[in-house]
Amino acid sequence: MARVSPGRLARTYGQALFAACNVEQFDSISAQLKELQRMFRESSQISEALKSRTVSSDQKREFVEEMANRLGLGQEVMNLLRLLAEGGRFALFDQMIICFEDAVREFRHILSVEVIVARSLSEEEERLLEDRLRSVVNPALAITIRVDQDILGGLLIRSGDSVFDSSLKTRLRRLEDSLAAPA
Repeated sequence: MARVSPGRLARTYGQALFAACNVEQFDSISAQLKELQRMFRESSQISEALKSRTVSSDQKREFVEEMANRLGLGQEVMNLLRLLAEGGRFALFDQMIICFEDAVREFRHILSVEVIVARSLSEEEERLLEDRLRSVVNPALAITIRVDQDILGGLLIRSGDSVFDSSLKTRLRRLEDSLAAPA
């Protein structure tokens, strides 16, 4: 029997949660997931216990039900937590959130764009960059800006399979390749 990749499993859970929600719930569900994600990051004990193979599925399920009730989580999120607990798949939680949010953005026709820069940008620089991208590409963008000093300078913009690379690192590599090529 073929093994299913963790990415595919996370996508299946994320899409199942998306399908279980109605349009009015998307923002609320996303906020609940983010709150849980923050809580799991702040308490490595909770996260490790939920991922542990030594803690029984029943114990995990009881814990997530108690936690969900205490936090006032919706039925959809509670059901997801139960499924993850019973299946021993809490390691997929962060990736599942990304898949759920991707499904919501796709439904809303929002294009996800990752911008990689060499240094942290000021709020003004971020706003100008975002405004410029929205004016050139599409006003409905979900923009994530990430710093990676390895690119040395310039920008790397990624959306799906498309990449616009104007990084200094790539420019230097191209220059090096052209100088090394026989005339």
